[in-house]
Amino acid sequence: MDCAKNPEPNTHLDQPTFEELDKTRVANNKKLIIQQLQKYIARIDGYTNNGSDKTGYAHGFYFFAKSRALNREINYLQAKQLITLVERAEKLSDVHSFFAKNILAAARNGIVKHGEFDVNKDYKERGNNSSELNQVIKFACKLTS
Repeated sequence: MDCAKNPEPNTHLDQPTFEELDKTRVANNKKLIIQQLQKYIARIDGYTNNGSDKTGYAHGFYFFAKSRALNREINYLQAKQLITLVERAEKLSDVHSFFAKNILAAARNGIVKHGEFDVNKDYKERGNNSSELNQVIKFACKLTS
């Protein structure tokens, strides 16, 4: 059959292209990751110091409260930073790279170095000890791989 003589109607015109499907997938996955990070941030925001407007990072900690509060605050700031990075990313491979261990560690060190924390000379960076934030990181890695 000669297509020029007898063109058949293209029934695939309303079908999304691969690029459109990929953009939708990227947007949906980014949205899911951001929602999980926002959920973590909202939980921390819910902690207050005796009714004040300031976030109570030491909430619920009785032993080693100061160091654990510092770790929670750094985790909180890192989660906010990750939201910004994920929002700006155009590809899932970019999002995936933000959650690589070495990138997370470098970002965390940057937060500690440039933040206004009460860190004494004996402070040792022990990384993210939040099971909730670690679950979000694993979720993001799985979703973007």
